[in-house]
Amino acid sequence: MRVRSFADRIGAFLSITASERDALSRLEGRTRTLRRGAVLVRENDRTGDLFVLSSGMMMSYALLHDGSRQILRFLFPGDMTGASALAYPASPQSVAAVAESVGGRGDARLEGEDG
Repeated sequence: MRVRSFADRIGAFLSITASERDALSRLEGRTRTLRRGAVLVRENDRTGDLFVLSSGMMMSYALLHDGSRQILRFLFPGDMTGASALAYPASPQSVAAVAESVGGRGDARLEGEDG
């Protein structure tokens, strides 16, 4: 099964310009492979990266005071994580691979042609 690019997924719901499509495509530029159990980002770490999952499965979770974790969501191919980097100085959640996963990393602070 072919996974559509993040730009294709957004374009299915919104009208986007060619320059916006290019910017979204750059999010998938730097590929990273994560083994099962590997942590992409830890809660309270500083990050400025967005991550678009192209294969595998990941989960985001918060650590509770008793040391257990609360799963917040599962991520599947085509999903993006890290948008909180636009609003918060540190990650409000941890993100880890549930299965071997591959995705692209991009800077959350994209600069367009005007910027």
